[in-house]
Amino acid sequence: MQIKKIFYILLSLTILFISTSCNNTAVDTISETSIQTESQTEPAIEYKTIEPPEDGWTLELLNEVTYINGKDIDLPFCLNDLGEDFTFIERASDNGVYVGMVHFKGKEAFYAVSSHARDEFDRYDVIDKFDLGLFKNLSSLDLSDFLIINGINLSSSMNDIYTNLGIDDYNSIGKRSENSDFVDNALCYIIGDSNNDIRILFDESFIETDKLKNPYNISINLRENNHE
Repeated sequence: MQIKKIFYILLSLTILFISTSCNNTAVDTISETSIQTESQTEPAIEYKTIEPPEDGWTLELLNEVTYINGKDIDLPFCLNDLGEDFTFIERASDNGVYVGMVHFKGKEAFYAVSSHARDEFDRYDVIDKFDLGLFKNLSSLDLSDFLIINGINLSSSMNDIYTNLGIDDYNSIGKRSENSDFVDNALCYIIGDSNNDIRILFDESFIETDKLKNPYNISINLRENNHE
């Protein structure tokens, strides 16, 4: 009887040891799985860049190198192109022209104007004017790489802008005096043979030797478009 009692005690301890080992193994497996899941990240987005075209930028070329919030977006665009996380908060309207802020997940992202809305602005109406950074003090978003044009964003220096976009159309020799609408704190790139342009603004006047400044606003103006 004593032997049987000792045997059952040892058997019970063996079962308890096996059960504990299995539970610990399961916990370790779950822990490792969680770490692996947390360590998995989205693949880095590769933004395409090209050499600045000698004959100037066209809409087709810009569409190859323009990204908004990490997406390859064609110009001109509407809110539906950007996704459901984007909403338009109207601030003013007059004769079919709608002005407001576009929000991303409820936070101010950029200033927008649309002159193609009819009775009211909707997600399929073309955005004519797009200002990123003009009201960045209102936004809690990091807008530094929200808009990327041929590798250029709000964190780029003037030197980077000249390298990636080329010499602008209005501040090159002989053109500034002909266009009083542009001042010496703005770079402007005409898009093809149209009234569309990209304007990159700095917070103060710059001189030719000062190329380390960063812009405070990038504006895309699409006065002529055929977006459906």
